[in-house]
Amino acid sequence: MHNLVAYSYCIQLNEYHQEEEGVMQRCRSRLNHLAEGEQHPTDMSWQATRLDRLVTDYMLRSGYSEAAAKLAMTTGIDVCVCC
Repeated sequence: MHNLVAYSYCIQLNEYHQEEEGVMQRCRSRLNHLAEGEQHPTDMSWQATRLDRLVTDYMLRSGYSEAAAKLAMTTGIDVCVCC
């Protein structure tokens, strides 16, 4: 019985670790994106990507997760946002 409980905790910890890794990857991706914009502030493609990211974030916060996921996938920003 004790081994089963320990195994269950181990599985939960592994799941939490994987989730945190995903969050860290999205944060890195966002920071890289912001750093690129700082180097090239007039780059229209960077500004379009930023707008896509902001709209996707807004959609997620408003409960439109399916539409946000589609927008993120079609614009290539799915690594920046959690859908």
